[in-house]
Amino acid sequence: MSELKNNVTKICKKAFTLLNEDEILNINVNGEQTKFIRLNNAKIRQTTDVEQFQFYFALIKDNRKMEFECMIETWNLDEMTKIIESQLNKARTLITQVPEDPYIVVVENQTSDVDVKQVEIDVEKVLADILTKAKGHDFCGLFTAGHVYRGFFNNRGCQHWFANSLNVIDYSIYAAKQRAVKGIYANKTWDQNAFEKEFDQSVRNLELMEKPWHQLEKGKYRCYLAPEAVAELVGMFSWCGVSYKDYKLGSSAFKKLHEGKHWSKKFNLTENLGLGAVQIFNGVGEIASERLEIVKQGKLENFLVSSRSAKEFGVDSNFCSTHEYLSCPTIEAGDLTEDEILRELGTGLYFSNLHYLNWSDLNNGRVTGMTRFACFWVEDGKIVAPIKEMRFDDELYHIFGDGLIELTEFTKDIPSTDTYFQRNMGLYRVPGALINDFTLTL
Repeated sequence: MSELKNNVTKICKKAFTLLNEDEILNINVNGEQTKFIRLNNAKIRQTTDVEQFQFYFALIKDNRKMEFECMIETWNLDEMTKIIESQLNKARTLITQVPEDPYIVVVENQTSDVDVKQVEIDVEKVLADILTKAKGHDFCGLFTAGHVYRGFFNNRGCQHWFANSLNVIDYSIYAAKQRAVKGIYANKTWDQNAFEKEFDQSVRNLELMEKPWHQLEKGKYRCYLAPEAVAELVGMFSWCGVSYKDYKLGSSAFKKLHEGKHWSKKFNLTENLGLGAVQIFNGVGEIASERLEIVKQGKLENFLVSSRSAKEFGVDSNFCSTHEYLSCPTIEAGDLTEDEILRELGTGLYFSNLHYLNWSDLNNGRVTGMTRFACFWVEDGKIVAPIKEMRFDDELYHIFGDGLIELTEFTKDIPSTDTYFQRNMGLYRVPGALINDFTLTL
């Protein structure tokens, strides 16, 4: 057992000795040891080292639950015990004032331990290599390196631990007229050659962005969505899409899929925890399957159903998180090779990224958003000009249904870059997609 995990375990077990016989205590642990480095104009502008561990407690008694949290201020067991005991006593006072919750889930005697071998990279050398490659370009972004930790413990025999490492460069390169391209590269170690391949493609796109704009009219266009653009659309699935509770509450973009409407047979979506990017246990201590088919050959196979929703609606749980969102969505690749993309697109639009997505008609699966960063007009299989930002508005039932021509034979891993309160985990593994009659509105 690593010293870090040993310290966390000792604090949790000590907290359990403070409980009364009729009390249950769930403890979720989120931690990170991360180096954040901000880059601007191909220079290091700011370096920050963050080490934080947050404990999220749920005290359960008499079908009532009271949640509280505290930051690990010290690894001294006696001092942390005093902090937790103080918070626990406050929770005991307040819990009598909350209503009973008939859908509380208490899990017993489940354990897991995944401690991915932590690879320490030479951050100074990696940054030097990145900036050498970026020299001469208006290159900015955020480099993050380090380790992320998740744990769950309760006094009913549950003990889970997960640790992983990931290094990410999330960057943009700007042209003279403030036109920009965006790129991202991530690896548990660091492969400079792979990063440079990504960077070189960004530079080629930036050179194309220097050309005069091609003026577009609103209408329907044949288009290619790069993996980053596909990932933006898949991200919407977790927002009133794959959740069974959302469906039962009447707010689901997957409503028609559940009622029998199909997408293309080429479309297969899986929640793939087996990728090892995130933990397999949820926030109440349950262990989910490593793979769960969501959409198979265009047909809805499963919603994400938490045990809380299962209790509420009388169905089986698949032990996803209480929030019922995708952590590691994987879309199965197709047959379109990288060399064939422009030729098969012919005349139409090449979208590197989509941004600012939202539902325009939720229950019909209609989504709207903007094009951004290196989107181009293509004629006869050749990129001829960049386009200005345009708004799209189209149904998922078209984009991944009768409008889906083919998916690429390659996929790209796109990590979560969220850093609200703490460094997030999550990974999208998605291909590019060739779409017919994609609707631009203005």
